[in-house]
Amino acid sequence: MKHILCKTILLISIIFAIISLTTPHWAKATISTGNFSASETIGLFTHCDTINKQNTICEESSVTDNIKMARNLIIISILCLVTSLISSCMLDKNPTSQIFHNIGMVSYILGIILMCIGIIMITNTISQNSKQKFTYGYSFYTAIMVVILAVSAGVCRIINKN
Repeated sequence: MKHILCKTILLISIIFAIISLTTPHWAKATISTGNFSASETIGLFTHCDTINKQNTICEESSVTDNIKMARNLIIISILCLVTSLISSCMLDKNPTSQIFHNIGMVSYILGIILMCIGIIMITNTISQNSKQKFTYGYSFYTAIMVVILAVSAGVCRIINKN
């Protein structure tokens, strides 16, 4: 199996993308005064409010349309990266097939671009629509790692091209 390292990096990128998509900690804001504390957590599927670290209310309906659009872009990005990985594996069986090469390359580039657009949409939505200061959570940083790993997989493929 050629380019096993590159494929492994891309697979790890896809796994991180799924983790980033499904976890609810893209951004969090906390307000504390005396005996009262409240926090707001934004995810791609839910928006949660917690009061005094006890009562947590999560609603899918309170997720904004921009967040939903970014979520859809990230889902399509994951599908593109999976398509790229499958095309890369198919090239091992048929190395002269130009169609697998083209599908893999286009879906790989599209996957990275869509992931970047999704991340940018989320950060813009959070910064424009919030009245308090948010800090980005691990889901956001995992999405950034997806882009870094996916680009690394492409660089690995270019360096190891035979």
